[in-house]
Amino acid sequence: MPDRKPAWIRLLAAVGVLALVVPACAALYIYPNFKLHLDAKFRARDDAFYWKTPVALSDSTSAPVKDEPIAYAGVTFSAPWELSASSAPRVMNPHWAFIDFETGLRMTLVTVAPGEAVHVTVALAKGGDSGVQYPFDITVPNYEEMRGTLFSTPATVRIFTSRAKAKAADDALTRKWELTQNHNDGIFTVNGPECRGFQIGSLVTSDWGIRLLLYTGKRNVQIRIGKQHPDVGPPVTQADLNLIVQTLGDAD
Repeated sequence: MPDRKPAWIRLLAAVGVLALVVPACAALYIYPNFKLHLDAKFRARDDAFYWKTPVALSDSTSAPVKDEPIAYAGVTFSAPWELSASSAPRVMNPHWAFIDFETGLRMTLVTVAPGEAVHVTVALAKGGDSGVQYPFDITVPNYEEMRGTLFSTPATVRIFTSRAKAKAADDALTRKWELTQNHNDGIFTVNGPECRGFQIGSLVTSDWGIRLLLYTGKRNVQIRIGKQHPDVGPPVTQADLNLIVQTLGDAD
């Protein structure tokens, strides 16, 4: 019969195997999280805006109303600019409208019910594929989802967490970049008598302009304010934006 090794040697061998296997398995498990965390840090190294999170506005003044209340897509609000006399508002569908003002500003208004996903088709206006229809998602995320997105930073992409949570945090950071890439001068929390939400950017520098994400009792609202020629006409002030937030509410 072969010699039987003492029990303590077999135990020591088992412990040795575990000492090798367990760290290896742990390393393999956390590697994807580590890679996501590292990628987030590298992205932030080139763009410090990844670290910015919403802050309260320092200016609470409100501009005077210049026209009748505006009511489209299920919401109503007042504006500090007169409606364009030459370009009537264009209602694309019950969720989506374009509104032009005399100052050269264009407002894009989108509203959806909480949890509602809205997809439309839009025809390309320029280029060789002019007239071709392509799908476009105009869904406005719910408040808590938007809050999580805008408050995400590279630090929220953690290594020692579940794979699902690490991936969700990385996805939130990507969505934040998509929302803020044209508005890198600030993110703010805003509140009105009938809504709450966020303001992304404070300067109109292009068609993208400033984005308001507002939440009423019945609707998720996105308002984008921009103009094709930013240097033409008066600048948009914080008081202008505050008027919209302070007067926005459900129309029904």
